[in-house]
Amino acid sequence: MKIPQQQTLFKKVSLLFLFACFLFLLFEYATNFSFFYLTQNLYQPQDLKGAAKVGAYAFSYFFVLLNLLLLVLLRKGKLFVLFFSVIVLTMMLDTTYYFNGLSRGFSTGQFVTAVNEKKHALDAISTFYGGAIKGLILLVIFIAVSWLLRKTYASRFFFLPILFLPLSFIGSNLILKDTDYETYDYPSFVKVPLSIFNAYDDGLMDIPFVKRDRVVATPTSNPHFKNIILLVDESVRGDYLSINGYPKKTTEYLSSLDKLFTLGSISSVANSSANSNYILRNGITLEELPDKEYKTLKKPSIFQYAKKAGFKTIFLDAQSNYQGLQNNMSSYDLEDIDFFITQRNKDDYSLSDRRITKQLSKILADNSKDKFFVYFVKYGSHFKWQLNYPKENETFKPALTIYEALGFDNREKAVNSYLNSVKWGVDGYFEYLLKTIDTKDTLIIHTADHGQNIIENEILVTHGTAKNPPSTMANVPLLIYANDIDYIKSKFDKIELDTYSQYQLFPSLLDIMGYNEETVGQYGSPFWKGNKKERRFYSGSIFGKGYSNKYQMKAN
Repeated sequence: MKIPQQQTLFKKVSLLFLFACFLFLLFEYATNFSFFYLTQNLYQPQDLKGAAKVGAYAFSYFFVLLNLLLLVLLRKGKLFVLFFSVIVLTMMLDTTYYFNGLSRGFSTGQFVTAVNEKKHALDAISTFYGGAIKGLILLVIFIAVSWLLRKTYASRFFFLPILFLPLSFIGSNLILKDTDYETYDYPSFVKVPLSIFNAYDDGLMDIPFVKRDRVVATPTSNPHFKNIILLVDESVRGDYLSINGYPKKTTEYLSSLDKLFTLGSISSVANSSANSNYILRNGITLEELPDKEYKTLKKPSIFQYAKKAGFKTIFLDAQSNYQGLQNNMSSYDLEDIDFFITQRNKDDYSLSDRRITKQLSKILADNSKDKFFVYFVKYGSHFKWQLNYPKENETFKPALTIYEALGFDNREKAVNSYLNSVKWGVDGYFEYLLKTIDTKDTLIIHTADHGQNIIENEILVTHGTAKNPPSTMANVPLLIYANDIDYIKSKFDKIELDTYSQYQLFPSLLDIMGYNEETVGQYGSPFWKGNKKERRFYSGSIFGKGYSNKYQMKAN
């Protein structure tokens, strides 16, 4: 029996629609459903301008999706083989990153890191092949569905998808450049090439990592402490600690310690992890940023100063995959690090910091005659906050469920989840740390890479905004612990809470290590000299387009 032409057309249209839905869900799954996350942010402050931004982004996204659909249905021939191969390869690359724990998949930053550390390529392949296998399974499903579609739908397309292709890239790139969002918000076949293009366009591929200059200065006095431990927490906001005056008891344990004191909430050096850690490790001053001439790549690191002062050095990273370098580190930095340890397994984020602390404890115990400087990048309160603490430690309620996204209608839940994360990751962690390591003759300084914007200032973005970032993103704590805490307190003429800048941390460490005022002064003034400068923090790219922002945080 002959099938009516209208019925056949309906089936073809339905099939195309289902395939388009399949593509959309496939790419959104591989980017943590970032389309919905970004449209929420673009819509702020919920007016016509916000609606226009959402409309422009949604149009460009679905235009790219349509282009992809047409490319899959391209006539057989060399061009089809070429385009389909590119689609498959970019999807494979993107999903491999995603299944290895990078929730946004392939990105400009990951590309830069991969190129700069290409000598570790074989190690990376042997370590991350599991994610590639999962990505391959997803890819096989995509190829099978595409084959069925092509078999059912006799394509007549030729010039149309090719004409659409440059429009897809140009439109997507304009949207990205205008909104300062990363390319993870588009399907892989546009995202991957644009990420690579942006890396070159922003000058990130020209970063000439070189051996750092040696430390010329020599300490003029012996360090007062045998061990110095710097805890750089993740996404911890200073004004959410009860030791700093927050009304809910998030840091009861810290408040009970007579060997610990706080400088209150201080302004961070930057509002993103990569920028902050790079600045903190290398003593970069705000006047040196942005560093378009790459001068800071040669500056001696804190590890070099520590070794010159007689310390062995330990670098711990509870965020990076096995032996992975992040935050603008290079193999040259490793030359001055005696123990380099990363957290390989992240099946339970709430235990990441504690697991790696056990390794620190063993190193200190096995080398008890040595002096150590420790730089610890904690997992801390990284978003999603509800994954950072055991369910039985959910003190503040109601809190976000595991799969619940941020929204302007659930701020109470979001804040409570964050408070639970802080209570477990700061207060609870400190209690665990002090019971795990020998703190005799040890100085512990705790701060964070940046703060958090928790559904405030009419945006949902938590940190890292390049243009006009709110000061909530730069609000961090500064806690100091030592058995001989009076020694540190005596260095202050007066402790003025909530007045300090994280740019004072590097010179403070040099002072503690025994370097003289001339050496210390090259990097600014230590905390105990007070802060006479206007507090500012950095956003954007270290080596490209960046911004100096006034810190003006109101009391919580």
